[in-house]
Amino acid sequence: MGLRAILSASLNAPVRVPQRDEAGAAMMAAVAIRSYPDMDAYIAEWVTPLLDPPKAPDPAPAQIYDRLFPAFAADMDRPRPHRVARTGVPDKWHQ
Repeated sequence: MGLRAILSASLNAPVRVPQRDEAGAAMMAAVAIRSYPDMDAYIAEWVTPLLDPPKAPDPAPAQIYDRLFPAFAADMDRPRPHRVARTGVPDKWHQ
């Protein structure tokens, strides 16, 4: 199962991806040099027309992710003092 299939199944939603990977860097550069007034204008011309058709999620892994999500969410709510001890960076979830 590829990354796009995992994303689609975990969101339980169709995913569309551009046919070209370099759109992100080109978009930032084009807006930075003012070739486009903003990201939306660039996206309308160079990203949206190159999007693959939506790919529906595979129902089997989508059901598994739906079943596991409550455990993931509960785990994210736990304090994580080991992160602070190891990195010195406070846990962003429990400030």
